[in-house]
Amino acid sequence: MDAQSAEAVASEVRSELPTRELVLVTVIVGVYIALGEVDRLISRVSSEGYAASMSAASAVHSPVPFPTSQSHPWLTLHNLGSSADGFVWAYTVIDSGLALTYGFLLWSLLHQLRKRRVISYWAPVRVLTSVRPGLAWAAAAFDILENVLLLLIVVTGSPQTDMSPGLALAASVATDLKWVALLMAVVPLLYAAVATVRGRAWMGRWGQALYKQRFSLLAVVPIAALALVPGPGIFDQLPDVQRSWLEVGNGRGYAGLVHASVAVVVLGVVTFGLFILGRLFTDDAIRRSLDAGDRPRTLLWQWLFGPVVAGAAAVVVVIVPGGSIRWLPLIAFCSVPLIIVGVSWWLRTHRSQLKPPPAVARPLPISEIWRVGDMLALAGVVVASLGLLRSYTVLLMLWEGNVAQFMMPVIGLVSAALAWRHGVWALTWFGSKIPLVRELITPAVGANLAQSSTLAAQSHVPVRPEQRGPWLLAWVCILFSTVFLVVLAVAPVPVAAAIGVLGAVMVGLGLLMLLVGASAAVHALWAPPEIFWTKWLRIRESPVVTLVTIAVVAASAAGSSPDIHGIRADASTPAPSTTYAAAVAQWQERTTDCLVTAPNGTRARPMLLVAAKGGGIRAAYWTAAVLKVLAENTDCGIASIAVASGVSGGAVGLEVARVVPVDASAEAVWQMGDGNALSQASLGLLVRDPAFTVTGVPPLIDGRWLDRAGLMETAWEEKVPALAGDFYAPPTDGGLDAPLVLNSTDATSGCRVLVTHLAVGVDADAAIRCTDAGAPLAYSRDIRTYMPRAGVEPGLDDVCLRGLRGSTAAMLAARFPYVTPSGVVGPCGATPRAQLIDGGYAEGTGLGSLVDMAPKLLAKVPEDVPVLPIVVFLDNGRGGDLLPTPPQTRSELLIPPLGSLTAGKTQNSTAAWLQRAQALAAGPNVVKPKVFVIAQGSAPAVEAPLGWVLSHASRADMDGSLDEQVLAACQGQAVVDDPGEAQSQSHPNLQVLLRLLGSCE
Repeated sequence: MDAQSAEAVASEVRSELPTRELVLVTVIVGVYIALGEVDRLISRVSSEGYAASMSAASAVHSPVPFPTSQSHPWLTLHNLGSSADGFVWAYTVIDSGLALTYGFLLWSLLHQLRKRRVISYWAPVRVLTSVRPGLAWAAAAFDILENVLLLLIVVTGSPQTDMSPGLALAASVATDLKWVALLMAVVPLLYAAVATVRGRAWMGRWGQALYKQRFSLLAVVPIAALALVPGPGIFDQLPDVQRSWLEVGNGRGYAGLVHASVAVVVLGVVTFGLFILGRLFTDDAIRRSLDAGDRPRTLLWQWLFGPVVAGAAAVVVVIVPGGSIRWLPLIAFCSVPLIIVGVSWWLRTHRSQLKPPPAVARPLPISEIWRVGDMLALAGVVVASLGLLRSYTVLLMLWEGNVAQFMMPVIGLVSAALAWRHGVWALTWFGSKIPLVRELITPAVGANLAQSSTLAAQSHVPVRPEQRGPWLLAWVCILFSTVFLVVLAVAPVPVAAAIGVLGAVMVGLGLLMLLVGASAAVHALWAPPEIFWTKWLRIRESPVVTLVTIAVVAASAAGSSPDIHGIRADASTPAPSTTYAAAVAQWQERTTDCLVTAPNGTRARPMLLVAAKGGGIRAAYWTAAVLKVLAENTDCGIASIAVASGVSGGAVGLEVARVVPVDASAEAVWQMGDGNALSQASLGLLVRDPAFTVTGVPPLIDGRWLDRAGLMETAWEEKVPALAGDFYAPPTDGGLDAPLVLNSTDATSGCRVLVTHLAVGVDADAAIRCTDAGAPLAYSRDIRTYMPRAGVEPGLDDVCLRGLRGSTAAMLAARFPYVTPSGVVGPCGATPRAQLIDGGYAEGTGLGSLVDMAPKLLAKVPEDVPVLPIVVFLDNGRGGDLLPTPPQTRSELLIPPLGSLTAGKTQNSTAAWLQRAQALAAGPNVVKPKVFVIAQGSAPAVEAPLGWVLSHASRADMDGSLDEQVLAACQGQAVVDDPGEAQSQSHPNLQVLLRLLGSCE
């Protein structure tokens, strides 16, 4: 191939992006995200005890001639309070703008479809496949009409009986017509894409282009999921990360602004790296389409790069004191490329007659490959910008925060649109300033690629002059990504502190994809090594990606190893467990002077049984903040706690309240939620843990291996040093002086594993298996069964725990994959191996353990003083006091699967556990238990995500909710003890509890 041919091909390539369509799609996605946030605010305004939703009202529903409040969810909008009017107006305006945008986009696409005559006149089902561009505008018009009618339903605000049936029927008809018009507008587009020759060819070209640029795609998709997809767990990490960027002070200084600045820089670097990667593969595609002959023999030394890096790292680890290598994975990792090089060298020297499989000339979709590469490079900027809408829309709607935060949604949407319009120009301009990159601005045509060079005489460079530029650039990318991945692996703590959560995710993903993609690009310039020329293989391309995938899968297939994800060791010997009788005796000693008036008028001693629900750092803060309120506003609130059970973040909050004074526990959790722990865990997830798993060489920190759970634990200990102490040690002065039950789950057996100070086991041998009748609690096991018995030394194959740090114990209840891995422990004696994960997988409220233990605890209560058991459930979310939209009747055909989906979960629901707590058996000296639910009242507000980063806005929201209830109790406002009026969940709240315990008296 000569430069003239390449230039001729490149001149025919359409490299410009479909900017208008991309901008319209981006606006639609951004506006849809904003609508979701506004609708969530609406759903927090009570509609006679139900949660109203504009999006649910405009969804597809079964047709009902005359809708009633029991048949359609939009009619709950009619009973919304006036506090929702502003949000409904905003929703109506934004959704109308969305309708106009998607209407214009659909009209444009349908117009092009008709103009190009992609669908023939003889297409089947003409009523659906006929191209009618006007339907797009009809759908938009019905959507706007629907919005206006829903707005009228809200603002009329009259009783249901006075509402005009015509208004409800009109809203129903508008909704149905909107969806019918949308269906008839979209079906021709789908038919054209999958059922016509031109459409299938178009889909095939773009599919090939996506596959060719798959490394860039893999770098962008996870970031897009984190930024745009709402959901629990790993998908709910980003909003508070971005909100904390513009919060100065509040005990964290300017760290947020630093992380925001670093994130912008990192995003630019990653975008430029993906741009280079995309142009490398475009260059390769052009060359393959022009040059289909025999390719030169590969440079075998390039295959030794992986073993050299892994071997050098292994030498360093061996030299460092405490380093330990997993030799089998290391040998397996290094042996494959060594075998390839050795066999290929032998074949090259002894079987010179072997010929490489010729490259097959095939018409590659160069235009699409070029454009997909550029689009994926810019996609990271677009999704990161749209993430600002998800994070800051709620602050703008509530008018909470500062001017910069109010501007973020607009800045995000504008930045995303501008990226499509000017992004390629900016990347091209910047790349033209770098000589090595300049050659790929126009792939396969760049300067000096076909000119002679002094490098031509050197044996270690490509034989063909036109290959030198891409080859050198690809190797620069490989070396650059390798060096920085090593830095991320060996120094995650300072790096995480410098770049923040989003920076860590973008850097980790970007470098990994750049390394793998550039490696594939390098080897694509030559024929595969001779070992692949043999008649048993005859592989035409070097299977770099296939080998990497096999290595990762093979390393992970054997299961999680205690060497990689073992529970962090602690050499301390745990103190003996507290028996139920001892726990009651301690409670009795703390509550000598505590008496409250029970519902039957009896003066009784309160026994608080606390259950803290899971929910990441949000649950940890809520748990600590509620305990702080009890400590500051009651004389006996904390002292009366006999046992506390926690799951996930709730367990973390309880442990923090035990190791620091209760009145300082909320501030301690706040410091833990600064993002450092999640940043380090992200680097562990993307870089450190996979590196150790695949190569067997651990990136050591201070001479020891820490997986991503260990990194989070040490990050917590840095903020709260007391968490590094023995879990079984007595509590700190002023701390929560009650036994804790932190709930974990064995992922392999489903067994509930209790990390507790209580002696819950009745028989150590019977408790080994969860199914035994002698198990301490229903399908449960004590973590102490993984500790050696006194006087018994563990066997050679045993993986036992000597003790537990406070941070490790809390993490055992809060290991939520994939953010943190399972903790591998055992076998230990007769106790089998387990992989411990978040306790919420078994039961997410903490009430299960509490309800199981309470009868055994109450049985030890002395008979001299009446006791009032008080179950306190700490629910850290909003909206729990609202019921979902009234259900509709369903077709009998759907009843079996619907019944399985709904009824199968009810017995393990929060409501069911609260009912069981209310019905705890009471002895002759035990008053009937009372159950309190301490949650944030339903109101439009910022809600802390279910993640491990806490912003000041989320913290202020939780503090404000508690302050309101404390103020109501302390000002002597009427206390409603009728459960039906206190909360629709039929349980009184914090205000009632404080008054019961004598708050402010």
